Amino acid sequence: MKVTADHPMTAGSRKEATTAAVELTMSAARKVRDNGLQPAVDALEIGAEFAVGDLVTLSVGETESTFAIIRRRWIIGPTARFEITLDYPARGGR
Repeated sequence: MKVTADHPMTAGSRKEATTAAVELTMSAARKVRDNGLQPAVDALEIGAEFAVGDLVTLSVGETESTFAIIRRRWIIGPTARFEITLDYPARGGR
């Protein structure tokens, strides 16, 4: 399994104190389910340095799929939680 991102700080290149919980749009969830990408999604370590518009490519075997980060948010309560949302297919990106 290979996980890459179109960002200078690629996934897993630096352990962040804040790793995002990954949410998926309906189309992204369908792509993940249909292509067996859930282990790759579960392995993502996307930190706060990633931004909306960044691209995340997940590869399992011969299958390579590129997703776009479309939302980032902090959920504040008794504990703070950082969350990103991935969409598929990736449109634009940077």
